[in-house]
Amino acid sequence: MKQDLLYILSIMIAALLLILLCLDQGHRWGGDFSMYIHQGLTLFTNASDQLYELSCRSKEIGTQAAPPFYGIGFPLVLYLPLKLFGLDLYSLKIWNALFFIFSIPLMYSIFKKRWKDDNLLLFSTLLILASHPYYLFFSDNVLSEFSYLFFSLIIFVLWDKLEKNPNCILFALLGFVCAFSYSIRSFGLLLVVSSFLFFFIIRKKMSLVHFLSFLFSCFGLFTILNLCYPSTGGDYFNIVMGGDLKHNVMESCKYYYHEIGFFPFFVLRKVEWVGKEFILFFSFLIQFFLFAKGIVASAEKRRDFHWMVYVFSFFGFLLIWPFRSYRFILPVYPFFYYFVFNGVRVILQDKEYKKEIFLLVCILMSIQSMIFACFAFFKLDSNQAYTPDAVEVYTWIENNTEEEELIVFFKPRVLRLFTQRNAFSFRDKEKMKSSGADYYLEWKRNGKIPLDGKFNKKYENDSFVLYEIEKE
Repeated sequence: MKQDLLYILSIMIAALLLILLCLDQGHRWGGDFSMYIHQGLTLFTNASDQLYELSCRSKEIGTQAAPPFYGIGFPLVLYLPLKLFGLDLYSLKIWNALFFIFSIPLMYSIFKKRWKDDNLLLFSTLLILASHPYYLFFSDNVLSEFSYLFFSLIIFVLWDKLEKNPNCILFALLGFVCAFSYSIRSFGLLLVVSSFLFFFIIRKKMSLVHFLSFLFSCFGLFTILNLCYPSTGGDYFNIVMGGDLKHNVMESCKYYYHEIGFFPFFVLRKVEWVGKEFILFFSFLIQFFLFAKGIVASAEKRRDFHWMVYVFSFFGFLLIWPFRSYRFILPVYPFFYYFVFNGVRVILQDKEYKKEIFLLVCILMSIQSMIFACFAFFKLDSNQAYTPDAVEVYTWIENNTEEEELIVFFKPRVLRLFTQRNAFSFRDKEKMKSSGADYYLEWKRNGKIPLDGKFNKKYENDSFVLYEIEKE
């Protein structure tokens, strides 16, 4: 046990050091991060209602696809560091990364129960996941996937404990964490569904009181959060149902085929050479085969059916969701690769050279992670939203415009966070003039829109131009 603890601490420290190499002082443009932070800053204040109204207006006037507010979960996660350090993006990134770091011992807990006799496989899997460039790259963002992963892993740990020792306190805790996970990301609803399947599996060990403990804590917290904070569930439903479902599924299949295929070969993503597509296809095929092998092995032992439901339903929702990003898949990777490495375990069960294979894979993956971390530290400039030029224009807007004035900008939520001015997004000059906007802020790298005499330049630096729009 002491040796296991030493290994876990070593992996956690190594992952943290690699993450620190990848952090920038600023942030990519995005948009989600600014809304999360702004909601966190206004929690438990009257400004929260005002922010919601401004966001609703911005969505109504502009082209914003995201809901006006996100669930309260991740803003609550950010509340403490925002109170302690204010709007410091670097501190928020470290705080966010800690949820990933402390996910590692949770992964150990659930994998150890299933691979008791195979520490080599266990720690190889942990090392590969903890140091993978996907997670290192994502750590340079203030977004909700790491905290959602952390709380979803707590649920998996609770499932294991309840299977062994059902009691009302643990059932109530499970319900609480399920509801809170849902408030972080809507995918948390799948954890509730998977919990119901888990209850069916252990039905002979649990009582009605156990079930009611879960229901009261889960739906009680869910009701409280929705009464205290605007619900966004309807917006997500409308986004999915309002799109072309067939097109979404086809595009998502292509996208996630690449993401999963390149997981073992991240450094080859940007390399253009003849064998790249073959490597991608071969990698995906091997992983799919191992995943299927791992699923069958678990099914034969009549275990982890609730895991399977969670993984399959998660991928199912990813396929119908009209937006695609590598970050959406990060919270399910540990469970997906549990089944992949479970398949590897079945194949190499009695092979003498198993140790050498895993050591080679770990060495290659570690080299890949170090290459990426060094590249990120020396070459990757991920700061777009908080450069000196950006801070300069934000300051000018705060000092020289009125609070009620409207600004057109391609990242309205970012501008609202840093200037306290409402903004919305357009790329059409006629719509800008008819919308009632007072200013148009142009980021030069985003391409210039042909403007007419109604747009008067008020401020310019190397990256931005601010125009005042004459009222008709």
